[in-house]
Amino acid sequence: MDDPDEIGGGGEGGETPVESKRPSTVPSWVMLGFAAGVLTMWLLRATVEPAETPAVPATVAPPPRVVTQPRPMEIEAVFAQYAEHARWSNDTTEVVLWNRGAQEIIDRFEVRRVGDEYFFRTIPQLTRRVLNHGVPDNLPIQFTETEAQYQQWLKDVAKENARQGAKSLIEVMSGRSPADPGAPPAQSTPTLQPPADGK
Repeated sequence: MDDPDEIGGGGEGGETPVESKRPSTVPSWVMLGFAAGVLTMWLLRATVEPAETPAVPATVAPPPRVVTQPRPMEIEAVFAQYAEHARWSNDTTEVVLWNRGAQEIIDRFEVRRVGDEYFFRTIPQLTRRVLNHGVPDNLPIQFTETEAQYQQWLKDVAKENARQGAKSLIEVMSGRSPADPGAPPAQSTPTLQPPADGK
């Protein structure tokens, strides 16, 4: 039979007095350590002075760019002033106008020519090459040319270079200086002969 002490029997009334246990002290030490750590960190933060950050010199920010809408009168006036530089294809060309508000080139126009009248339409992107030859620098407007016009220009330049090279070669062969194309060809000085009759 089982031992009555093991099953809780015995003693007075058949009950065994429950032995009281002391609570563990481990959690209170953990809490005390945590509290000490928090207090130490708080004290260290209060006593450590933040490192001085180097003073950054104040810079004046440039004024923001304000994109202004292209004014029809402005493009018409500028185009009319420089229209001789336009490269037309089927009475159409494209130009780029400097936008003063944004300080950059963003206004692009397609120009159609009908007789002596010009009609302007804003476009998001150019479909032609920007013209970078045969026009003065620093114009407030940029002109364009088609790819076919550009290729024709390259052929004309190559042809002109070949013509100039051939001309220089002919001048050298004929005794003329290439540096002075208007000079007459050099001639040898004739030798003077005494008259045949002895006079």
